[in-house]
Amino acid sequence: MRTNLFRLSAVVVLIAGSASAQTTVTLSPQNDAYVNDSAPNDTFNNAWLVAGRSPAEFTPRYRSFLRFNLSGIPSNAIVSSAVLRLNLQAREGGSTAPIELRRVLASWTSASLTWNNQPAATAPITTTTVGSTLGADYAWPIAGLAQAWVSGSYGNYGLTLRIVNETDATATRTFASANHATSSLRPELTLTYALPPDINVIPTSLAFGNQPVGATSTAQTVTVQNNGGSTLTVGNLATSSAEFVVTFTGGLPATVGANSSLTFQVRFAPTSPGVKNATITISSNDPDESTVPVACGGTGTAPDIAVTPVSLAFGNQALNTLSAPQTVTVSNAGNALLTVNVISSGSAEFPLNGLPSLPVSLSPGASLSFQVRFLPADLGVRNGTVSIVSSDPDEPSRDVTCAGTGVGPRLTVTPSVISFGTVTLGTTARRPLVLQNLGNASLVITAVTSTIPVFALGNVPSLPLTLVPGQMHTLSVDYTPVSVQNDAGAVRVESNDLSVPDMVIPVGGNSASPVGMGCGQAPVADRGGLVPDSAGVRRADERDLVGRRSRWRRRQPTDGHWLRAGGSKARARVGAGP
Repeated sequence: MRTNLFRLSAVVVLIAGSASAQTTVTLSPQNDAYVNDSAPNDTFNNAWLVAGRSPAEFTPRYRSFLRFNLSGIPSNAIVSSAVLRLNLQAREGGSTAPIELRRVLASWTSASLTWNNQPAATAPITTTTVGSTLGADYAWPIAGLAQAWVSGSYGNYGLTLRIVNETDATATRTFASANHATSSLRPELTLTYALPPDINVIPTSLAFGNQPVGATSTAQTVTVQNNGGSTLTVGNLATSSAEFVVTFTGGLPATVGANSSLTFQVRFAPTSPGVKNATITISSNDPDESTVPVACGGTGTAPDIAVTPVSLAFGNQALNTLSAPQTVTVSNAGNALLTVNVISSGSAEFPLNGLPSLPVSLSPGASLSFQVRFLPADLGVRNGTVSIVSSDPDEPSRDVTCAGTGVGPRLTVTPSVISFGTVTLGTTARRPLVLQNLGNASLVITAVTSTIPVFALGNVPSLPLTLVPGQMHTLSVDYTPVSVQNDAGAVRVESNDLSVPDMVIPVGGNSASPVGMGCGQAPVADRGGLVPDSAGVRRADERDLVGRRSRWRRRQPTDGHWLRAGGSKARARVGAGP
């Protein structure tokens, strides 16, 4: 009768969601036999398995061989326990005998095995001390060897039992074989294993479609299942692009029990427009699938403003005249709706024309146009900027630079106001009036006139007069008062200076009676004797008149008029000058 009997045909321990699903199987030998060196050519395929060295007269040695068929165990199984159990049926010699197990290195059959043809074996794998209690079970643990057989690392040629120190031992132990009449006493190999973790990912691809740049999509869930029999450890969830964001509420590494699962989320947050692709890599301890990729794809959508041209050159343009228009085109080169909110010019010298009603929306590929003109208000290089404000996320404002040169004559007069001060009646004072072209185009003077006769002009050229840039011409203005009064008038200069086509230069003076003057002709002041007064205006030097004898004096003006002074009657010449 077998004592402490432990015999299982096949037990599967499987708990849903548990860390592992264990399977235990109990196997009977496919082949077993023993050999005896006292009968080296005999086969002993009977009810017994003997190991040891007999203390009998011829001290024969015994070895037993067993082989179990493990083909029914999956090759990827993880063996956690494997125990060979034999039932002791007879003993010879000492009260204990150390029996060792060795791995057999070549094939054999129980029907033909002899001492002389027995296969070689390895060094001892494990040893168990077998006592003297008949009917007792004795066990040899061989989990490592069983794992190697299952995975195919070693060929499964079975085991051999020998006594330790076989040449000197004086004990044998006899166990029941697979041919024993009592099945419960036969050898058995009890093996416990679990299938490895087996990762399964659902889904293996994620399509996010269109997503606005700068915004984050709704989450899509990925499920990681463990369809194996051992704990699955997920070590990392890595994304190849920061635009595909992985969110996992638990920490990593994370464990997934047999027939259990975990989930994580992926979101798409494009930072630029266009088609985007990435891979989420799931790393785990699955022995044959250590990484599983999840393909991710989406399209970042955004308007993308394009402006053509980005600069406008108008060249030379006459002052205060409009240039020919130049066209600016605004288009949407992106893949989402573009809203143009504002189009404005920063300078009145670059006015806009043909603007649409704003804001306006442009579909992908659509465009709008408007015109820019140049209206220079001053001479020289003029610059401006046209600004376009839109919904483009990375270029909310685009500028078009504008440049042109204002050209035209520029009339300047020196002095800008002519003041004669006090001039003695009957004398003439003269002031210069300089006309100069400070522009960058020819100045054409078409008329120069005095508004009242007492202010006569001299050195007036033939008109029209053309002055190239920088050139000047000097006129003279004579003041010959005809009565004691304040005189106010102006000199007018008409030209093609568009900013001041009719320039007015104020002219003024007042007259006084000569000192001690009696009857006779009024004296005429020396025209070279003009000195500046305190205001910087040249006036007749009255000192030249002191001590002169009053007399009638006659002179012939160029216009044929006579001027008389010293009496109550006077005839004054008015006109172009002396």
